Amino acid sequence: MNISLLPYLVSAYLNDGKRDQWTREQIDAHQRTALAALRQHSYQNSPFYQRFHKGQFNAPLHELPVMNRKIMLDNFNDLVTDRTVRLDDVRRHMQQEPGKPFKGKYWVNSTSGTTGVPAVFLYHRREWAQVVIFLMRAYRWAGIRLSPVKKRRMAFVTSTNPWHLSTQVSQTVHLPSISSMRIPANDPLPSVVSRLNEFQPDTLIVYSSMGRILAAEQMAGHLNISPQVIMTSAEVLTPETRQMIKDVWGVEPFDQYGTTETAAIGCECTQHNGQHMFEDICIVENVDSQNRPVPVGEFGEKILLTVLFNYSQPLFRYEISDSICVSDKECSCGRKFRLIEKVQGRQEDILYFPNQSGEIVGIHPIVFHNVMDTVRASGWQVVQRDDGLHILLSGSQDNGIHDKLSVSMAQALKLHGVETPPIKVSLVPSIPRLPNGKLRLVLRD
Repeated sequence: MNISLLPYLVSAYLNDGKRDQWTREQIDAHQRTALAALRQHSYQNSPFYQRFHKGQFNAPLHELPVMNRKIMLDNFNDLVTDRTVRLDDVRRHMQQEPGKPFKGKYWVNSTSGTTGVPAVFLYHRREWAQVVIFLMRAYRWAGIRLSPVKKRRMAFVTSTNPWHLSTQVSQTVHLPSISSMRIPANDPLPSVVSRLNEFQPDTLIVYSSMGRILAAEQMAGHLNISPQVIMTSAEVLTPETRQMIKDVWGVEPFDQYGTTETAAIGCECTQHNGQHMFEDICIVENVDSQNRPVPVGEFGEKILLTVLFNYSQPLFRYEISDSICVSDKECSCGRKFRLIEKVQGRQEDILYFPNQSGEIVGIHPIVFHNVMDTVRASGWQVVQRDDGLHILLSGSQDNGIHDKLSVSMAQALKLHGVETPPIKVSLVPSIPRLPNGKLRLVLRD
């Protein structure tokens, strides 16, 4: 552990547990105070925000202009509040010194680039300590108590990229009581299974699609592990995959919703009523395509994220193309953080088809999830090409699956009013993954 982090980690840890007991009024008051302090710091130290928010320094948050990845990267040098930081230097550092702090005090994280050019995010050591504690909160809510006494065996089947946020967090926290193994999610499946069988984790942390694949491997008798806690992240966890994991291992997975921009947006508690938003560290606006707020209980087109604790690289109303539904219910656990009821994917995963009138209709990935997750297979992918819709299946033993699946998919598309394209089902040894190990379940090729 970097010793310079220790006082910040201790301070963040002592404050974190208290926030579980906050009332709704305390959460709202904290957001107002934190937002005001962040804006003041940004307007004093960021030439970009002096321009971008000119004439709106006292305007309500919802009136500020929307930021996106391109704007952020194009203006990186003026946006960051340390005037000595330059994007070219950061990227050069990433190539030459993987995993080490930039300038000895900034932890650098990079997105996977699945939605375009990879973005870069800096956290000063005081902010990085908070990132670590926020992720530890997700573990705590899932019942994982990290202590110097109780032994834990934690297996991560995710990304091992040195600039991936979870990789760096695991390198930051070293406890003698924790034995951990990180396996690249894009490793050959037999190798993943073999290593897990040998390691025998009591805690399994995986991408959602990998959770389904490993559950199928356990059912087939290839995998033989008994995790007490399973956590999923990074991809949509459908009800069918959740139930499959629960049936196989007898434990319900804890789903996390995180981004590199703020480490964590939300996670489930032991009640599994949805994901509590981490409203003490970020403000989430659920909006339509015109950036107008959508009513509670409805899916938005995207979210606008304001990160309250990062003073090094401030983000106000940063656009993330996730479609979520926010609940108006309170969780029976007693926490007053609002709940994300469902996450149904990203705008980039919407496929477009003509209807009978020749108009173009967008079909959200959840439509494909609802069809594909009823199929007995360890993995799947829906790919739209010029010659039609291609469905890839791995691990299916159903010889008649081609016709049945083609009919089911055609019916689902007709219900949404689109002309059914040619549908081809192919059985493959495995579904191709991205370099970071994530799986694009629905895509246009």
